[in-house]
Amino acid sequence: MSNSLNGATIEPISNSCSKVRLINIKSINNIPQIMINSINLSEILLKNPVFNVIIFIEKVARGDSNMINTYEYYQKNINQNSFYYFTFNNDIETYFVFNEDFKYYDEKELINRFKVLTYPSNDYPEPVNMEFIMICFYLNNENYYIEQFPNFLERPTNVVDFSLEIREYILAQGNSPREVAWATRRNVANNLKFSKKDNTNIKVSDNLNQLFKKISNRNADFILMSEDEKLEEINNVIENILKINNKWADIDYKNESFDFISNDSVIKYRKLIHCFRHGSEDSIKEREKISKNQKEFLINYGITICELLLNAIRNKNES
Repeated sequence: MSNSLNGATIEPISNSCSKVRLINIKSINNIPQIMINSINLSEILLKNPVFNVIIFIEKVARGDSNMINTYEYYQKNINQNSFYYFTFNNDIETYFVFNEDFKYYDEKELINRFKVLTYPSNDYPEPVNMEFIMICFYLNNENYYIEQFPNFLERPTNVVDFSLEIREYILAQGNSPREVAWATRRNVANNLKFSKKDNTNIKVSDNLNQLFKKISNRNADFILMSEDEKLEEINNVIENILKINNKWADIDYKNESFDFISNDSVIKYRKLIHCFRHGSEDSIKEREKISKNQKEFLINYGITICELLLNAIRNKNES
């Protein structure tokens, strides 16, 4: 069954569509401005005076909100003073007017895709280069770097240049130009090592990191988590520390922190970051309101709370 809104017909692709999500509809100069999954369909409407446009809405599968959507991520995190904005923004916005977002199940799939994109080829079409740039933006913004090419993600050029950088990397190992076969370049691409910079201003102790790994669904070190995942697991760790035998521990915050941290402030903090634990539409909207700088503050503050609670429980057990 289809619905009509502002003259545009909206219907699912098939009966298998489990959810229809219309992000925004508004009118500018009496022309409907329709945004679906960050794609502006206004130009389509301008070219169709009858506005008889059928918009196919993608199926939102279970867990879709946890997938990595690179253009959606770009829109939420791009800084207009950054190299990426200055160099690529016009091309990115133009490309995604009529092209779908690049989606990945998780960072592992995204990194594997990066490697495949850099395989040597006689032709790198626009979609390949755009996907490459979008992955570079995500990885750089999540503090990743490539050990063999530590500065590339900060200021990438294009997939052609990076593929040639791999060739130069091989030559620098003492190989002659005749020895750089495509198979050799593919092997280097497959063995690129991605590591994360530690942008956390407060050191995470070994004991706390082990607790993060224990609670993490993927047994991850804290440094390897995304910012959103860090906030999710900080909330879980606080609960793990404080909830003993289904009862909440009583902490002497005044003695432990001179009242700079209190029971009320911990409760307020957990409520604020609670949205990172859930995938509902309301929770996603709450996350989007929190800027990158605010996330960094919340992470550092959360680590301070976790370390304080670990020490307080240990001191309580020893006394």
